[in-house]
Amino acid sequence: MTSIDAGEVKKISNRETSALSAMVAVARRVLARTVLRKDLLLSRLAFFSAAHVIALWGAIKASSHRRAARLWLEVILMWQVGGLGITVGAHRLWSHRSFVARLPFRVLLMLLNSFANQGTIYHWARDHRAHHKWTDTDADPHNTTRGFFYAHIGWLLLPKTEELKRKGSTIPCDDLLADPVVAFQKVADERFAFMSLVSFGLPAIYGKLAYGDAKLGFLVHGALRWMLLLHSTWCVNSWAHYFGDREYDPAASARESLVTSLLAVGEGWHSYHHKFPWDYATSEYGICSRWNPSKLLIDFAAAIGQVQHTKRADKLARRNREAQASSALEGKESEYDNSADVDDK
Repeated sequence: MTSIDAGEVKKISNRETSALSAMVAVARRVLARTVLRKDLLLSRLAFFSAAHVIALWGAIKASSHRRAARLWLEVILMWQVGGLGITVGAHRLWSHRSFVARLPFRVLLMLLNSFANQGTIYHWARDHRAHHKWTDTDADPHNTTRGFFYAHIGWLLLPKTEELKRKGSTIPCDDLLADPVVAFQKVADERFAFMSLVSFGLPAIYGKLAYGDAKLGFLVHGALRWMLLLHSTWCVNSWAHYFGDREYDPAASARESLVTSLLAVGEGWHSYHHKFPWDYATSEYGICSRWNPSKLLIDFAAAIGQVQHTKRADKLARRNREAQASSALEGKESEYDNSADVDDK
């Protein structure tokens, strides 16, 4: 029998490893060219794929835990409370300036926004202003004409369009960085990942204190809660532009969506919002007839002196509806008069 020394075995192993690596590299290139888009951001794809897997792990951990009901209740509460940092903070306050908030309330909203962890207030508001200014065009970050999946998450997996890069730089954002709260979050996140620490560090600490398990807190209150909150926000860009009534502007893609409102803390009344984006309530109606916890928080903050100068467009919406109804009635009367003239002849 022929003997093989250790050196020869090592060479064979190295050759096999090299060959395997080369095969994997070739397979990746073939997959990218034949199945995946050429412009797909593979690093983003890998990140969000891994994030979904970890969130699924968190869901399994929560469901199999002896205190599963409590864990899921905590996840839902943290998801909704964190969502207020997006809906009330990044969206209604900083993107649209639909009300004025005092420093303590702005700090609270910044912390909730960091817990939501969907990009800094500065970047979120900048992109959202572009969305409203150029809705459903190539300068819209999540252009719905490119499909439901693109509007939901696909826009994060592809490079920004050239038109968005060109026009986006013209969006006025000086007011955002003029707010020390917004400026602090942006700098802190750039220097030491402030938002990630808040979004995942605090849940891990909570898991350790409440359950004696930091890993449980990270997976369930952190990763799972974060993914649910992400998808609820993305539903505003996708679901609320595809399903529901276009009550306030039949020509626009934005729609009234109860499903989205339930998921995204009252942000689903989207037809109204796109017609009157400066309204702090993002709905013509009050909280008794429209699910809108975000409006409720703003109203509470106003009651204790933390919010003032709230903007509303409900009266304008009603006047517009009355004018449209009057115009439609006049049109019907004109048709009736014309038909009567024909009969007389």
